[in-house]
Amino acid sequence: MLAGNLKPDGDEKCPVLHVSYKPQKISPKSEKTVQNLLLEKIRDSFTHPQFSTDVLKPLQMERLYDQQRLHAAKVIKRFILHAKKTAFVVEHDFIMATYLADRVVVFDGQPGVKATATT
Repeated sequence: MLAGNLKPDGDEKCPVLHVSYKPQKISPKSEKTVQNLLLEKIRDSFTHPQFSTDVLKPLQMERLYDQQRLHAAKVIKRFILHAKKTAFVVEHDFIMATYLADRVVVFDGQPGVKATATT
């Protein structure tokens, strides 16, 4: 009511005030990941090693990427469980693989040449 977005229930009048109002819901302008947005907007800077030292590490962006990956893993797992289906997921991060899976198969060897699978 103070910001003028709601009307009072009764006939009472609200005092006229100058209110600084910030919406409590933030709507994303894009569905892209932070990494994809940076690659699109500032590719040369983003791929330069100094950018990682000066920007990504101080802002702990790697943690943000990890949080996105964990969120994606939760969505995948929920979908698999609700659909009562089996999924074969190739994941190079062992922590993510163990979160997603009932069983993990680890391959060791040379890609495209020779590999040994262990369960």
